[in-house]
Amino acid sequence: MAICSIVALPATEFTTYIGNASDHYVGGLVVDAAGNTFIAGSRVYAQGAFPYSGTFAEAFVKKLDSTGKTVLFTILNGGGSDTANALAVDAAGNIYIAEIGRASCRERV
Repeated sequence: MAICSIVALPATEFTTYIGNASDHYVGGLVVDAAGNTFIAGSRVYAQGAFPYSGTFAEAFVKKLDSTGKTVLFTILNGGGSDTANALAVDAAGNIYIAEIGRASCRERV
């Protein structure tokens, strides 16, 4: 669970809840000139199906407009635990994340 308050002094613009009952971690947050908020992080989930069973993390990226409405949400998961630890957005709105994909990195080698 993550609660995100976007504050543009002197007043709070919006407050929103991100996630569900599982643990969520924010690795990066950026607000662009238009007031859009970009959030990258990871959420923990349990999986019991073969070949992967246990507790894993999957990276996510979420974009909120200036009112707090979700306009983009995507999961980044390479077959094991993946975490998004940093986030950047360029002037054109392209999103860049630094992701650690433990299982998927080993598979690519």
